[in-house]
Amino acid sequence: MESRILQLLTVLSITATVISDTEIVAELGYPLEISSNFSIVEDEQVASSQWHLEGAAIIRIAFTTVTTIDERASLTNDNSLVLRDVTLADSGEYTLNIVTTKRSVDRKYVVQVLAAPTFEANAIPVIISEDETPQEIAECRATAGSKPYSIGWYDENGIPVANASDLQGSANVDDPELVDLRLTLAKVVDAFDDGKEYQCRLNNALGRTQELRVLLSISEPTTTIATTTVQAYPKIYDFTSASRVTLLLGESRNLVCMATGVPEPTVVWTKDGQQIGEGVGDKEISVTASQYSMAGEYKCSAQNREGEDTKSLSIVVEGKPAITGADSLDNRTETVTMRPDDKKLTFACQATSVPVSTIRWTADDKDVEEVQGVVVNVPDRESITSYLNITSEHFLREKPISRVRCVASNKHGSDEKHFTMSVAAVRSSNIAIIVGIVLAVLIPVTVCLIFFFVVKKRRETGADEEAGKGLGFATCCEGSKVKSKELKEEDDGANGAHVKEVSEDGSVEEKKKLTENEEKAAENEAPKGEEENQEIDEAGQDGEENTEKPKKTKFKMPHPTRCCGRKKTITKECDMNDEEDCESVDKKTEDEEKDSGKGDTLGKVNEEAAK
Repeated sequence: MESRILQLLTVLSITATVISDTEIVAELGYPLEISSNFSIVEDEQVASSQWHLEGAAIIRIAFTTVTTIDERASLTNDNSLVLRDVTLADSGEYTLNIVTTKRSVDRKYVVQVLAAPTFEANAIPVIISEDETPQEIAECRATAGSKPYSIGWYDENGIPVANASDLQGSANVDDPELVDLRLTLAKVVDAFDDGKEYQCRLNNALGRTQELRVLLSISEPTTTIATTTVQAYPKIYDFTSASRVTLLLGESRNLVCMATGVPEPTVVWTKDGQQIGEGVGDKEISVTASQYSMAGEYKCSAQNREGEDTKSLSIVVEGKPAITGADSLDNRTETVTMRPDDKKLTFACQATSVPVSTIRWTADDKDVEEVQGVVVNVPDRESITSYLNITSEHFLREKPISRVRCVASNKHGSDEKHFTMSVAAVRSSNIAIIVGIVLAVLIPVTVCLIFFFVVKKRRETGADEEAGKGLGFATCCEGSKVKSKELKEEDDGANGAHVKEVSEDGSVEEKKKLTENEEKAAENEAPKGEEENQEIDEAGQDGEENTEKPKKTKFKMPHPTRCCGRKKTITKECDMNDEEDCESVDKKTEDEEKDSGKGDTLGKVNEEAAK
């Protein structure tokens, strides 16, 4: 990335401008902001911006991509650096490099991180001594301060006390770079010193001045003839030297508070004003940082009827991030299901830690900005909740996003949680839609088919009824042939009887004319197909049943067909020839019908009738 920026500078012939060093003083534990003092000119755009501490990168922006090396670091809109919870190690030379489309600017800053010491002053209760020796009557203590700083005693008029004891300095236990100071006030006291006011004044390395006031507590000895009773004000002589103790989550520390006095004082420990332990004489308690709520102000109080002495310290509990609920998941992975109506998917990640974590999101190991993810962070005192919003289209395309990761980190470590995608709900929805469409098509088609078969069935039923009617005509024709044979077997006067039968119904010419008309009608009716042939066969069957009345069967058949016409011709031939000739004529007629394809239906009907 840096090589690309240098190439860009070479192509654009941009000259670099270096601004002289600027000294900045920062206070330990507080945020540090280093102003860039940079503003762009007209038609100028920032290509990259990066901060370094002693040559090591802290944070950089290149082509809208932000890379954070120190999790405490962030940038403002004008590329100023903000660093949270600075430590003594943050002291050093900071360098800002800004590259625009027109120029390159380098700026240097020298930062010195200083610690303001904690400060306390107490009166030391004393009993008037008969030998008039100086006694320590007050103590002033400063802890964990950056050099140089000083403390001193002043009387109620603000005049320095000349006989203050020598200043005692030592390296701080928790951080050797810091210094602890202790200064006591000693003098020969009398009863008039009781209640006097003295001041302890502190000047720290940051240039600030603090002042504490104490009131002396002087007691006279109590004596009687029989006994001498000596009473002494409580005094804590052994206490944890540090005023601020930092414990990691799960770590334990013993706190000691030892006091003297007459009568022997009672020692009481309190946390944020609530009592947690009590004893007589020396007292030691153990504090385990099992949770962040164990942090607070711990105070030891030594009391007797003469008075009270107190010491206090602050405990800070810190720990690495822990993402809520991640430890209860398999492989720290949660499955997120996308519903059909989802426009976007929201992933939530809450991490608890001290200091507060920085949360980073990735989608398939890519920065969320590459998939247009929107991150919303909601920080709290000990936790931060981060929400990642990604539009649902990224999970349904040809190469969908399959894994989203949340990483929470601070200076003590990191924790992470994974999310996998499930689009089963979306596929089920598609199946439901497809099934709905199929049903919407099948139902009307099914109704149409049912209607078609019902209509067809009704038509076939009607055709069967018509065929039943026509069957009588076909049977009638068959009956005519049988009847002709019977007539042939009668006596020699059969021809006379036949003539008589014709005469009863009309003249021979009329019958002949009727026969010719019937044959012509049969030829006109022949194209009607197989249904009428069935009617003819059924008519033939009716004719067989009514052979006793050949007159009605043979000549009064309604709507004769071609078959009937042919069979009438055959009947006439049977009348004129012997039985063998008639059978040969019948066979010939049947063969002709088979050859023409028109007698199939009639043959089938006749076979069924014969059965």
